[in-house]
Amino acid sequence: PRESSAAPPSAGSEPSSATSTGDALACDASERRRPPRLASKAPPPPETVERVRSLSRDALGSRLVEALLLAAPRGWWSRVHAALRGDLRAMASHPLANFVVQALAASAPRRKELSLLLAEVGPAVPELVAQRAGVVWKLASACSRLGGGGAALLSALGAADEADGGG
Repeated sequence: PRESSAAPPSAGSEPSSATSTGDALACDASERRRPPRLASKAPPPPETVERVRSLSRDALGSRLVEALLLAAPRGWWSRVHAALRGDLRAMASHPLANFVVQALAASAPRRKELSLLLAEVGPAVPELVAQRAGVVWKLASACSRLGGGGAALLSALGAADEADGGG
């Protein structure tokens, strides 16, 4: 084992550094800054769209995109959604990409964004109930959290019930 050349501090002694760990970790409110706003409303470049879609269908990549959605500033939701728009219905049924769709639902910042997601994924709810119920569950949770979109989801669930022979 490696030995340290520094002598351990004696019992009751103070750390030798000028600042204590608490001071180093303290964060003054004036030092906190909001993340920069994402200025561009332009669609992402085609190579970015392809890369995000490819990552979303990869075992490790899908976890990366999920983490980005759940931890990144609010404005990133729109950027990721823009890269995935038009492919979300297929992604919702995919064995790996469905987790990215779930993260989109869980991180939707407002009802407006949730309605964009429901508009694209909602028609697939009848199949998703049987194949990827987690997507439906995250959509329902997002509707509850944001206080909107429930009627559209219930309508899609009604279509699933009718397709299943319910009534």
